[in-house]
Amino acid sequence: TEKESSKSKEKDKNDSNELDPKIENIYFQLMKALFEGKNQFFQNFYKKNKIFIDINQVLIEGNTLLLLAVREGNYQITKFLCEEQADVNIQNSDGNTALHYAIGKQFFSIADLLNMYGAKEDLLNLKGLSPWDCIEHNVD
Repeated sequence: TEKESSKSKEKDKNDSNELDPKIENIYFQLMKALFEGKNQFFQNFYKKNKIFIDINQVLIEGNTLLLLAVREGNYQITKFLCEEQADVNIQNSDGNTALHYAIGKQFFSIADLLNMYGAKEDLLNLKGLSPWDCIEHNVD
């Protein structure tokens, strides 16, 4: 029936990973600020658009904003996102957590920060490596 077809189309739309273009632009602006080291802009823009943001939204290569901030070695943004309740144990498409990157890249002050927010040291990535195993292996 027409009603069932409409429900099916709505379900398909909701199941897709595509973001509304306006929301996608918000994430783009946040990632741009992060990669350019514009910490104050990132924080202000995040706060201004917080109502539209899922802090754990999967973005580039299965990474969230927190994972990207840690990969960049950005302590200030990492701390900000932790304070905003980002999931410190979320795993990307390779199974890496923020702690895998922090330890693997020897950003130990960021690793300490993540531990303060409940990062688990026993989560394994798809290669079977714990965060501490990543000191000896490239996690990029």
